[in-house]
Amino acid sequence: MPDPFERCAPFQPSSCLCSELRLNTSSKVPLPACRPTVACGRAASKRSVFGAAGAAGNATIAILYGFQRERTRNSFTRAPLASYLKDMTLIMRLVLSLRAVDTALPIQLLVSGERHRRFEARLAARGVKIRGVSSPALPRWANAWHSGSFSKLAALGLLGYDRVIVLDVDCVVLRNIDHLAFAPAPGFVYRRKLREKCTSRAGLKWELSSGVMVLQPGATESNRMLRLMRQRAEQRHIVGDGGDQSIWRIFWSRVFELPAAYNAYKTDAVPSWRRVKGAESHDIFVLHDIWPVRWWAGWRAKAGAELFDQLRSLSRQAAGEWNMMEPRRVCYRKDVINVCEFEDQWQGEGMAMGEG
Repeated sequence: MPDPFERCAPFQPSSCLCSELRLNTSSKVPLPACRPTVACGRAASKRSVFGAAGAAGNATIAILYGFQRERTRNSFTRAPLASYLKDMTLIMRLVLSLRAVDTALPIQLLVSGERHRRFEARLAARGVKIRGVSSPALPRWANAWHSGSFSKLAALGLLGYDRVIVLDVDCVVLRNIDHLAFAPAPGFVYRRKLREKCTSRAGLKWELSSGVMVLQPGATESNRMLRLMRQRAEQRHIVGDGGDQSIWRIFWSRVFELPAAYNAYKTDAVPSWRRVKGAESHDIFVLHDIWPVRWWAGWRAKAGAELFDQLRSLSRQAAGEWNMMEPRRVCYRKDVINVCEFEDQWQGEGMAMGEG
């Protein structure tokens, strides 16, 4: 049976699709102009480091997360705190993956909305710096499914760093990405919209994916973002997914393009998921383990047992962190992490913004 997701021509992990397909020449693709970086077209084993080899840049890795139980997705309406536990498990998995590839950059978690001290403490024990930020006001056009994504706009306000490397909570880092501390900013991966038909270049729906971003923070840019959000707050409709990506695509007029390897989906038709003979490892730096295909069985055959087992091991280890707190809080069913807890276990555990 043909793979239902592989509707587009295969591409290499080193591909910079916006630049290669010359998307900027199409008026039907309303995205910032793309400028390829030196990493485009280079295999991971041969990719030049943006800065001096082994140098430590003035950068931080930032994970931004906001939880408000009234804004949880439909599947968690009856048990919104189960959504929080799921996200904490994903964040722990991301942190463990960064430690596994020996990142030397500081890791920060910027949290807004409702907080729970004991979960944050477990992440802090892994060396994560926890910072509270204000919950963003949602614009009228916001898609409820992506309401939590607006927390990522706060990354521009992380002053004191030359670069902020923003990772979605559902990312897994498979190779060291510290060299992004020297990458030009703003840096993004251009992606095809999931499940979009590939009948023609101009007809494709493309996204400026915010799953992995390299940003240059600063008061000027942070204030400009606040003004833009106020100006666009009352619009009824906006181009894009109705989340933070709809703002990033109009905030910038030009961005630097990162290769697909920095924001890869399991559904990507890349030929080198498996380790190439004689190579250090596969060519994927960051796997963006998005929810529609998180437990897609077909990926194991594509990626191979080694990479599949690596991801499963990280997922189990992350869930195990919470099992140490309450043994029945997380359970497994066919290698899928499931939430096994009740609302009354959480009573009295909430922590308002500014505490802790």
